[in-house]
Amino acid sequence: MGNILLDGTDISLVSNNETGFLGVTEKYIIFDKIVQTGDNGEVGQVTYIMNLDGSNERVVIENKKLSHVNIENEYIYYLNDDQNIYRTKIDSGKEELVYEGKAYLLNVYNNYAYFFNYTNSDN
Repeated sequence: MGNILLDGTDISLVSNNETGFLGVTEKYIIFDKIVQTGDNGEVGQVTYIMNLDGSNERVVIENKKLSHVNIENEYIYYLNDDQNIYRTKIDSGKEELVYEGKAYLLNVYNNYAYFFNYTNSDN
């Protein structure tokens, strides 16, 4: 992954990682990385964070791929496989449930989480 000025000049390489997701904030780059996730050679995607210059690359939560990732006030907010909203303090590695429900398309801005919430009319 690289960066470039918006006028098309000053392109540079930030990292050699292959990624399927890329998010950038004022301080961090968040991305998914293909890694070995188990002792038996299983391979999967895990979400990582690093500084804007590519330094200090580290995993957000061990063996987890996060979706709809947002950063607000030193917390990473995301949806997990169960579609609940979670957060983790940057570099803590511990997740905290914020909202239990079927959340989709999470966006966090100015201390609020915006998302769609689909419900089944039979429940």
